[in-house]
Amino acid sequence: MQRLGRTAERPIGPVCDAAGTTILLYLQGSADRRSHTYTGLLKTIVPHYLKTGAPLSHEDATGCGFASEIVDQFLPNDPSIQELSFDFKTRASETETIRKDLAAFFPPQLGFGTITKVNYTDGVRITFDTGDVAHLRPSGNADEFRVYAVADTQARADFIARAAIAQPHGILRQMEKALVG
Repeated sequence: MQRLGRTAERPIGPVCDAAGTTILLYLQGSADRRSHTYTGLLKTIVPHYLKTGAPLSHEDATGCGFASEIVDQFLPNDPSIQELSFDFKTRASETETIRKDLAAFFPPQLGFGTITKVNYTDGVRITFDTGDVAHLRPSGNADEFRVYAVADTQARADFIARAAIAQPHGILRQMEKALVG
């Protein structure tokens, strides 16, 4: 396979890191909604900025090693559901409970808007009506719990990541306290 003038020994596989996954999910959703190709979409979208929260060990991230449990508490009961989209028609009690529970950790006081979508493809990826994205996920290949933030400015993406990993009262710590009581 040829790429950038180099020949790969084997085909280049799917993007494995969450940052790439987050960007690709965003592009896929946007392209699908606008009936664009990826290339066409890239020419039309407003730039978005990404910030990765400093990778923390599961122990450091949650204090008790509850990284997977934090993610699991926001999963729907039906494991086949990969994404929840919230609109005026969506009022099912389980999905509204998930949105309400997540919104408690992402309040308007911190600049978060209404949660419009939650994707479970790789952790919990929360999309807000402001365009912000907070993606929480345990690492698949390291003992780390990561946060990825996407926003329309670098400063906002940095803020979201810092708010998530802040010690001792950040979003992840608040989620841990809610989980363990």
